[in-house]
Amino acid sequence: MEVLLAYYGPKDVTSIVQSKVFSNKLVVDVSNSIFGDPMPGTTKTLVVYYRFDASRIFSQVGLEGTKMVISDFVHIHTAPGPKVMKTAALAAVYGPKDVTLEVSELLAKGIWQFKVDNGIFGDPFPGQRKVLTVVYQTPDGMLKPAVAFEGAMISLN
Repeated sequence: MEVLLAYYGPKDVTSIVQSKVFSNKLVVDVSNSIFGDPMPGTTKTLVVYYRFDASRIFSQVGLEGTKMVISDFVHIHTAPGPKVMKTAALAAVYGPKDVTLEVSELLAKGIWQFKVDNGIFGDPFPGQRKVLTVVYQTPDGMLKPAVAFEGAMISLN
């Protein structure tokens, strides 16, 4: 198991999550005691982007106060996809909601920069400030992260 990126709210916690992987399995408590508190007074989500071998990229979301468990036992291994000829969203999460399709549709329309808000993604976490995290691939094959708070602009280029 390879952890590519991990965010706790807006905070990059990739190295912490990578250190919790043993025998191709991740088990971690989603809590401020592990990751610190980047957004006091707000319930956070842990978003982990990962893959097994050369398979496709997966994402999993855990809410603060829960335990996240990821194991290759539950994944079907697939061959790598075709070469990306344009910028492509591989995984995107807004609060606890997978919004990969919505971000992919924006990119397909040539929209590379947009305001992160409930008008685009709905409100999956009413009353809570949300964070959009995106892992995207550039035409030259680079994987890149992008993170933005609700109400902020995000650029995927």
